[in-house]
Amino acid sequence: MSPGVPALRTTVTRSGRRVVVRATGELDLATAPALRRAIAGAGSPGPVELVVDLSGVSFVDAAGLGALLDGSEAVRRGGGDLCLTSPSPMLRRMLRLLDLEARLPIA
Repeated sequence: MSPGVPALRTTVTRSGRRVVVRATGELDLATAPALRRAIAGAGSPGPVELVVDLSGVSFVDAAGLGALLDGSEAVRRGGGDLCLTSPSPMLRRMLRLLDLEARLPIA
């Protein structure tokens, strides 16, 4: 990542089955792997209710959207659920236009 390009920071908090992954920064081709790792680590062991808090995310591109979709599928395969909170208006619009609201529900 070059200087001046915002990194994606993630924090994970657990409370029983509920796990919250909070992301801050930009979610793009360079940072999507960090989100994938955070979701993979949060989704195990066992089925979880995973919430991805996007309130601190200022930008999401196709690679970032792909990371969210991959994470959702992985959590569902493990018997859990994934939902988003606080996505930007632009991401909400993308989800609606691409008919992805069922795969990436917003809580």
